[in-house]
Amino acid sequence: MAKPAEHGIDASASDFLIHTPSAIARATFFYPLRMGDFFYEPGYRLERRSFDSYLIIYVDSGRLFFDLPEGSFVAEEDSFVLINCYERHAYSTDIRTTAQWLHFDGVMAQPYYEYIVRKLGNVFMLSSETYALERMRTINTLLTAENGYSEARMSKCITDLLTEFADEQPRSFKRKQTEVVEDTIAYVSTHLYEPLTISELAERVFLSEYHFIRLFKQETGITPHAYLVDARIHAVQYLLVNSLMSIRQICQQCGFTSESSLCAAFKKSAGMTPMEYRRLKQG
Repeated sequence: MAKPAEHGIDASASDFLIHTPSAIARATFFYPLRMGDFFYEPGYRLERRSFDSYLIIYVDSGRLFFDLPEGSFVAEEDSFVLINCYERHAYSTDIRTTAQWLHFDGVMAQPYYEYIVRKLGNVFMLSSETYALERMRTINTLLTAENGYSEARMSKCITDLLTEFADEQPRSFKRKQTEVVEDTIAYVSTHLYEPLTISELAERVFLSEYHFIRLFKQETGITPHAYLVDARIHAVQYLLVNSLMSIRQICQQCGFTSESSLCAAFKKSAGMTPMEYRRLKQG
């Protein structure tokens, strides 16, 4: 444990840990860099142009004010905060505040960050914070274990923590955006054999086609049509390798309107014809 030297931190009641990840961890896992429990005094302020990591803060008591590229926010008691410290960031408080925090990074840190912030914002509360806080305590325990630590297990804890954030549903929408997309994806996976259209998928979730396409792309990064074609191509690939079905039978099973449309879409995606793919994979 180390003691902070920052102005505005009660050093007698605060401490933190520093961890240097291995080269394997940097290339493979999520990994912690610094972790601590701080008591912030009124008037505390930190401002950085960049600090190479991502940061999770849990406000135990008091409040913190944040100035981030995404906007200005207030994190009250029981709030979580997720920050991309590679970008400009500042935070401060006007009252005595206690918080737990974790600087981390990893090969999937940025995609997780973007997904969670797009869904929940930088400051959010969980419907139950018990599991997330338990994961943070476990990371602390692993960092201080006398018999050494497991970087893979620490990575799992960080993954669990971020997954808990990613799985939380926004509280402000009657029809949550993520539910719309997840419902559509589940429906597509069980109805590939049907001649699905985008207008029909939009109608299922009570949205206009325009709004549905925009929402789906915002949540997944691709259009519903591209996802539908990709799902069908994956189904075709599986049947080509794991069945003796003809191209005509596969075409009917996977919802393509004709063999020619299947072959054209498959070649565009895989760079070869379905039969070439079958011969390649079956040896």
